[in-house]
Amino acid sequence: MGSTKPLQDISRSARANRVPRATDTSVKKVQRKPFKAGPFKATMERVAARWEQFAKAAETLEAEERAKEDGTVKAPKWSRFQPSTTAAESREAKTRRDYRKELDKLEKQCSGRAIDLLFPGLPSLENVQGTLTAARQESTEARIVKAFSLPGKKRALDAPDDDGPATKRAKTGPPAMEHGNAGEKAPAAMHREEKMPSKSNWINSLRGAGHQKNLQMMAGAKGRVESVASSVSALAKRADGERDLKQMLEKERLVAKKLADDQLAAKEKADAEREAAEVKKAHEVKEAAEAKATNEEAARAESVKQAAILEEMGRTQKRSTKRPAEDTIDDGHRSKRAKRTDGEPRRLYNHHLACFSNVVLQLLAAALEGKDLTSLLGALKDVETFGVSSLHVNILNVGTKTKSRDMGKMKAALRAAIQRDMGDDAERVRSHLHDVLHRLRDRNASVAVAPFFLQMAFAYGGTGTKSGDLSLREEMSGDTQEDSVEFFQKLMNVLCEAGDPTATDRLRSLFEVITTSTDVCTDGCIVDKGMTSTPEVSVSHELFVPETTPVNGTSHDLQTLLANSMTSSTEQVCSKCKTGAVSKVKKFATLPEQLVVEIRRASFDRTTGEQAKITTEVVLPLDAGLQLAEQQYDVVAAVMHRGQNTHSGHYTVYRKQGAEWYLMDDEEATKVLPENVKDESEHGTGHSAMVLLKRRQS
Repeated sequence: MGSTKPLQDISRSARANRVPRATDTSVKKVQRKPFKAGPFKATMERVAARWEQFAKAAETLEAEERAKEDGTVKAPKWSRFQPSTTAAESREAKTRRDYRKELDKLEKQCSGRAIDLLFPGLPSLENVQGTLTAARQESTEARIVKAFSLPGKKRALDAPDDDGPATKRAKTGPPAMEHGNAGEKAPAAMHREEKMPSKSNWINSLRGAGHQKNLQMMAGAKGRVESVASSVSALAKRADGERDLKQMLEKERLVAKKLADDQLAAKEKADAEREAAEVKKAHEVKEAAEAKATNEEAARAESVKQAAILEEMGRTQKRSTKRPAEDTIDDGHRSKRAKRTDGEPRRLYNHHLACFSNVVLQLLAAALEGKDLTSLLGALKDVETFGVSSLHVNILNVGTKTKSRDMGKMKAALRAAIQRDMGDDAERVRSHLHDVLHRLRDRNASVAVAPFFLQMAFAYGGTGTKSGDLSLREEMSGDTQEDSVEFFQKLMNVLCEAGDPTATDRLRSLFEVITTSTDVCTDGCIVDKGMTSTPEVSVSHELFVPETTPVNGTSHDLQTLLANSMTSSTEQVCSKCKTGAVSKVKKFATLPEQLVVEIRRASFDRTTGEQAKITTEVVLPLDAGLQLAEQQYDVVAAVMHRGQNTHSGHYTVYRKQGAEWYLMDDEEATKVLPENVKDESEHGTGHSAMVLLKRRQS
């Protein structure tokens, strides 16, 4: 028997011949067939691939940068030398690298943002990568431990052999020659290899087992991530659904609330309107009943008083001698200047404060002197007295000179009768005016004319007519002080209303003045005739008296004021020269036969804060006349106003009768010299307010 090796030597040889322990802990990646999954897997694979590209590019760039900083550049395999790089090229390359780094960083951020947008609520890429890395590390460590846990193999190698040393040597054969064929193996070694498993098979088996476990762990990790993602997605969808439901419910609640509020507001409004209508109706019924009772009581009282007056007037008439209808007024009721002299115009009674209307009637009488009143105002007929008896007509015609205590009540009854009459308002006023002007032409009568019924018909007869809003004319009854120009304009509006078209056209043409205006630059650079305004039509022409007086005197000439009234300044600037101011220049397109000029004297006193009157004298050219648009005009009447302001005072009128001038002061007439027809004359007439110009006959 041959000698045998000790056990420790066999163990030592086994340890010497065993497979070296692997030091590389990395696990070789096994290519596996991808399996279809949701969008998360595809996105993760794209991100992971891009991540690896970024990592490789970063390592390459860092290596190049370190080589450039050290001054050594790694030469390619096919060249022993590397061309030198200049500093400028290095800076340019570094700039390109920095640019690529920033670009890669931005792209990485965009990729991460895309994942967040696609899968809101999922774990971040870093967390998933960390989980997968930890799983791979755990699998690798387990494989390494299993690979190097060889207690069983060690015991098999250390176990004693059945054969002795001689037998072992006989099996193994003699030792190999040192310089013999290295490829030939001893029989013992071959026998040992047959007994021991192949090294490559063993490693492959280990790798296969580790790969399977790795796949299982990755599948588990993937399942957990997808489960979390599905849970997060479900929760997000549920939250979105709950939020949408809440929003829809809130909108429905708001709509229902608004509808309820609108219905409540509509109901409250309807209730309020119904209550207001009921209150108004009750108030109207009450007022109507009270007015009816008052009217009935007043009518009864009036009938009693009128009967008493008639009885008294009848007794007086029997005692007196018989006179004409106009002369039935006793001397006590007459004015001191009631009788007129031969040649002077007839006067007008002032019933209270009706001087503003009396001067206009005298002005119209002067304007229509020699005209056919029938062709202008219609046929002369008996004027309407609205049921007033002839005796009462005589009393009312006296005006304020009457001593009757019932004058106010009689005027109130007459007013009610006129307002109840729904006849033609304009025709009634024309008829009364024709009657007054006809009586003013009567040279044989010696008493003044009473325009009382004309005044009442004009003031209270405007209900339901086109010209006559009653609120605009009721104040012209003569019970308050009014403006003469305003009365003239309102009276002409009524006279020119619907009626005989021929008559109204004739009357309008006597006073109608038409002007046009053009914008003109003060520097004379433009005269835009294309911008001529719409013609302005009026029955009078107004001018304004300046507050200052001329340098060479203390008065203004009427001719100069008329010329100045045709130009007015504006706030516009010339669009061509950019410096000159634009003025509006008027021009007479049509001049009437009778031109009424309004002289405006109103101003504002800043010291007292009240309206004042400009007292600058206006010189009237009585002898020379005026020249207007190649036509000659003469002054035939001038209305004067005496007072400290324009809304109170007294009106008089200078009127030319033939070759003589007369001052008409209501029921008084005074013959004056032409040089006294002026502002602030010795008669104390005040200042001019209206001037009547008549075209001179050639």
